[in-house]
Amino acid sequence: MKQAELEQVILGAVLIDKDAQIEFFSLVNSADVFTDDKHQIVYQAVKALYDDNKPIDILTIAEWTKKAGNYKSMGGGKTLTTLAGKLSSAAHFSIHIRFLLEAYVKRGIGSFAQQLLTSSVNDVDDVFERVAKVQAGLENLINQVIVKDEKSISETLREIREKWEIENISGLAGMATGLHTLDAATGGLVDTDLIVMGARPGQGKTAFLMSLIQSYCKRGIPVGMFSLEMGQTQLVQRLLSLESDVFAYKIRNDKYDNYDRQRLYDAASKIDKWPLHINDEAGMTLRRLRTRAHIWKKEYGIKLLCVDYLQLMSSDNKKGNRESEISEISRGLKILAKDLQIPIIALSQLSRAVESRTDKMPQLSDLRESGAIEQDADSIWFLMRPGYYPQFRESRTTMVEGDEYETENLCILSIAKFRAGETKLLALKWDSNLMKFSDYHAQTTF
Repeated sequence: MKQAELEQVILGAVLIDKDAQIEFFSLVNSADVFTDDKHQIVYQAVKALYDDNKPIDILTIAEWTKKAGNYKSMGGGKTLTTLAGKLSSAAHFSIHIRFLLEAYVKRGIGSFAQQLLTSSVNDVDDVFERVAKVQAGLENLINQVIVKDEKSISETLREIREKWEIENISGLAGMATGLHTLDAATGGLVDTDLIVMGARPGQGKTAFLMSLIQSYCKRGIPVGMFSLEMGQTQLVQRLLSLESDVFAYKIRNDKYDNYDRQRLYDAASKIDKWPLHINDEAGMTLRRLRTRAHIWKKEYGIKLLCVDYLQLMSSDNKKGNRESEISEISRGLKILAKDLQIPIIALSQLSRAVESRTDKMPQLSDLRESGAIEQDADSIWFLMRPGYYPQFRESRTTMVEGDEYETENLCILSIAKFRAGETKLLALKWDSNLMKFSDYHAQTTF
C-alpha cells in the first residue's frame, strides 16, 4: 500500500468509527506523521473536534475547516468524500497505524542523518551543537510515537510490598537520610520526589549535600552528583574531612600532621570504594544531565541524584526569558525523578530579600525565579545558621519550636513545603571545622 493510500485508509476509518478515533489519538500526536498537506489539515480538524468532544464526520470537518479558512487548501468536499469511501477493516486498523508511524520515524531518521552528513563536511557548522540538536530531535521523535504502558494495580502493589520487605526495615516511607531528626519529620527520601534546598551563601548547602552523600555511600547506596559550582577535587576533599574527622581547612591548606595524614589515607581507601559518581562539567544543560543520569541509572543503579545548583544549569530552549528557562529546568528535574524512580535533591539560590529581614529565615518567595520551582518541588527545605549573623551571635541560645539550643553550633532546617506532611522547623548541629551536620541530640550522625 502506497503512503498516500495508507493515509487515506486511516483517516477514512477515523471518520466513521469511534473506536478507531480513540485508538488513533492514543497513538498519533502530530500532523507531521502525514505526508500530504491535505491530510494534515484533516488531522487538525479531526483532532480539534475530538478534543472538544464533538461529533466527527464529513459535515463537521467541512464546517471546522471553513471557519479555519483552509477548506479550499484541504481540497474541499472532494477530499472528504474520497476519505469516507476508503474503508478499512477494524482488524487491520492497528497494523495500518503502525505502518504510518514507522514511515514517519524513518523520514525523521533520514532527515537527521542528512543533517549530520552535512555538518561532517561543512567547516562552518558547530558539529557538537548539531549532534546535540539531532539527539534532542531523535528523542522527541521517539517520544511522539512510543506510548508508555500503564502499570497494573497488582504490579504497583508488588513493588510496594518489595519495599516493605527490603528497603523499609527502618519503618520510613523512603530511604533514611542518616539524620534521625529529618527522617522523623519527612519519612526519609522517597522515590520520584524532587526536593529543592535553598540557603544564602555560607549557610552550608553543599556541606549538607555532601553529608547526605556520605551517609548513602557508607551504606553502599549508589549516588550520582552534578556539581556545577565546585570541582570534583574540592568535593572529594570535603568527603575526606567528613570521613577522617580531619578539619576541612587543614586539608584545603595542606596543613596536617602525621596522625592526620594516616587518618586521611584510611578515609581515602574507604571513599575509593564508594558507589559515587560525580560530574563537574560547567554549563550543564538539562538534556545532557538527563542523558548522563539515565546512563548512571542503567549502569550503576543510582538511588539518589544531587544537583548543585539549579540556577547554574542551562535550558535547551534559549528563546524565553530566564524565568521560563528555570521553569523548564525544574519541571525537567521533576519528570526525571519520575522516570528514574529515585529522589532528586537540587540546591537553589535565594534572593537577597532574606538579608533585609530581621529573622534571616528564608521563605518560599525568596527562591530565585521561584514560581515554577515552588510548584514542581515535592519538598522545599531552607537552611539558616543563626551563628553566621552578628546580631544572633550576641545571644548564646536560640529557640526553635519551643526548645532552646546553643546558637554557635545551631543550623535551623525549615521544611517550607511538604506535599506529604506538615511544615516545621528542625534543629540540627553544625560543626564548622568539619563542615558536618548531625542530630543535635546525637541520636544518629552522618
